[in-house]
Amino acid sequence: MSPDAQISEHHSLVEVVTRVPHAVVNLLSALAFHDLTDELPHSVWIAIRTGGRVPKLDGPRLEVTRVSPSLFDVGVTRHPVEGIELPVTDPDRTVIDCFAHRSKVGLDVAIAALRAYLARERMGRVLLWELAGRFQMQKKIRPYLETLS
Repeated sequence: MSPDAQISEHHSLVEVVTRVPHAVVNLLSALAFHDLTDELPHSVWIAIRTGGRVPKLDGPRLEVTRVSPSLFDVGVTRHPVEGIELPVTDPDRTVIDCFAHRSKVGLDVAIAALRAYLARERMGRVLLWELAGRFQMQKKIRPYLETLS
């Protein structure tokens, strides 16, 4: 982190990614980052590659998911925050991940994220459907996309 950088509301994300450079911010932390939820997560949610070492940190608290190496970088964008490039799943990928990990984050959270995403993204349905195909999630997300039509 640059000494001149201002501390932001995303400081805990920066702290984790600085200490775990092979991680990507995802799920609830990415929802909050993209303003797709009003809730602030109690932990920093990150993804690491399947087979990667789970980091041990004194703080902040982590929730870790594993992603196959072939899909790890799909839908990941980098945002300049506090002098570093913060890797975060983009809104499309974040919604798909919420459905993929609905047992961890809750189906209600996944549906609320989908609703917020569709309200904001004009081409959201098309983008989500294509990305859901890459992650083999079309069967899981179809009923919710149809309901929210």
